[in-house]
Amino acid sequence: MRRSPWKRFDSGSPTYEVSVSDLELTRVEVSASFAASSDALWSVVGDFGALHRWHPWVPACVLSADGQTRVLRAGEAVVAVERLLEQTERSHTYTVDQGPFPMTAYRATLWVTEMAEGCRLHYRGECVADGTPERVAAQLRRFFEVGFSALAVQFDGGDAP
Repeated sequence: MRRSPWKRFDSGSPTYEVSVSDLELTRVEVSASFAASSDALWSVVGDFGALHRWHPWVPACVLSADGQTRVLRAGEAVVAVERLLEQTERSHTYTVDQGPFPMTAYRATLWVTEMAEGCRLHYRGECVADGTPERVAAQLRRFFEVGFSALAVQFDGGDAP
């Protein structure tokens, strides 16, 4: 089920609609440096349908035939449905149409930048938290810290964030 970026508030009568731009956005940013080249790192994280190959909390990821939607699964259960909005040579931006965290209007970008030695992987996400914004931010931050740490073991033999 796709969540609308519009919230309805019913205070009896009439009903008011408030756009996402009128609500407070919860923002999260996580980044980590790696000794690997940006090409090597992006070859793993840049495949929108391969989140399960680098994130230990994602047991399975199925990409739609058009490559625009990924379904994250745990056994037979759908954990999240995410839709690719834009992809460049070293980034992708996506939304979550269905997910485990209490939020709506989620938009995130994952990208890699080259450094003098190695590269840096960045995640930036924003959403309207349905629950406590601090709790939602902590959940998102933890998800990416765990993923970046797994990448650090794979590429650098250690912990990243």
